[in-house]
Amino acid sequence: MSESGLSNLSPALKAYLFHDQTNDDGIIPYLSPLDFEGLNMEEHCFINSRGRNVSYFFYSYNGYKKDKLIVFLHGVGPGHRAYLREIVTLCKRGYRVLAPDYSGVGASGRDGLDSVLSPARDVLELLDLLSVKEETVLAGHSLGGFAALCTLCRKSDIKKAVILSAPVSLDFFVSPQSNPEEVLAYEKAVSPDLCDIDIMAYLRKTDAKILFIHSADDEVVPFDKTTGRIMREIANPGFSFLIKEHRKHNPNYTDGAIAYMNAVFSEYFARAADGTLDTAEKKKAFMADKSPMKMTHQDRSVFDRIVSLIESP
Repeated sequence: MSESGLSNLSPALKAYLFHDQTNDDGIIPYLSPLDFEGLNMEEHCFINSRGRNVSYFFYSYNGYKKDKLIVFLHGVGPGHRAYLREIVTLCKRGYRVLAPDYSGVGASGRDGLDSVLSPARDVLELLDLLSVKEETVLAGHSLGGFAALCTLCRKSDIKKAVILSAPVSLDFFVSPQSNPEEVLAYEKAVSPDLCDIDIMAYLRKTDAKILFIHSADDEVVPFDKTTGRIMREIANPGFSFLIKEHRKHNPNYTDGAIAYMNAVFSEYFARAADGTLDTAEKKKAFMADKSPMKMTHQDRSVFDRIVSLIESP
């Protein structure tokens, strides 16, 4: 299927591929590299095996550790910039971070994902292209965590990963509303080389060190069906778990950040529902004075655990 053909997908497939959620309407304010003094950024791109552009970014501060590379994989949304606070937090801990925007998303384009497996495809091809010599540590949230797990299944040389709030199978993304038979047939046609990935089978036998971070009250990726399932079914000494309370889908945020974000968006959706915010311009005006820095404050204790995993022998 050509990139232009993505516009001809059925409504069910568009919903399955998060097409509405991956386009930035300019309403939500995101942080910029310019918000962080001294932050270095390099932007590059390549064309993947599907003929689609993949933009990727290196972030660091001067004096970063030369022996490790953190590959940060973003979740559903307009690309890695929605996770810039997480990326910068890792950079401030002394690491260089590689952050791709998946093909069709963010700086890589506006056509949307062509497969839920395409983030893993992009990462695998990017790592092969770069021939990374440093110790590589994968870190991913939600869809990015799923991509990280899929990447681990194909890259036996990667031995460390941080998985935040992530699904553990392709079936998780397939709802009755999205027509499971259509979805699975589509995935087999678009990503035949990745469709046979069995994350749970990989987790049962891997010797990789993996830190799973999740919130017990996550409503987007329910803990019990994902990380909770791993904890119940797999006893692997290389796994560690950090389960937070009352953090919803962002276990790495502070309680204050979660409270502020909830307050902002509760008011936003209430005003949208009652018609007060009935245009994009009004919505942008409402969000203009809201603080993305306050909304994304990172939990130091969570990153202490992440660094412990990264630095482990």
